[in-house]
Amino acid sequence: MNGFQSGLELVINNNPADYFASEIPSVGVKVLIHHPYKFPDLSLPSHIFEMNTNNLLGINPEMITATERLKSMPVRNRKCLFPSEKKLNMFQRYTRRGCLMECRLAMTLKVCKCVPFDLHSQSYSYGSLKVCGLEDLSCLNHNRGDSTTPIPAANE
Repeated sequence: MNGFQSGLELVINNNPADYFASEIPSVGVKVLIHHPYKFPDLSLPSHIFEMNTNNLLGINPEMITATERLKSMPVRNRKCLFPSEKKLNMFQRYTRRGCLMECRLAMTLKVCKCVPFDLHSQSYSYGSLKVCGLEDLSCLNHNRGDSTTPIPAANE
């Protein structure tokens, strides 16, 4: 059964007095919907709901499947990994986005010697780490593009 009467209903009691350093000039909530095994990606589309409003949000799930025959192909040809082919440190299950996050964390640790604040809570498996501060912004900005790759672990 689908439709607005059978969906998830949330009542959010937010207090504008608790807001600080907002990236957008508004009062409300920003909603990100993601797979439970994926880290929320703030660069993906999101929805902003103002206070004291009722909002409806439609969701169209996308399911990606692959046959076992695909698994027999070399990684460099298929350009993807199966969950059983790589264990991540920060996440229970392998996802491309999780792999990219770990690549970003490893690069930032190596070059800037700190962990971006948005990855700190996910990085406990790496031990006690310094959270990047204002003094590290130059290093973070200078190396921001170095941690992306179109095919995670393709040359492993």
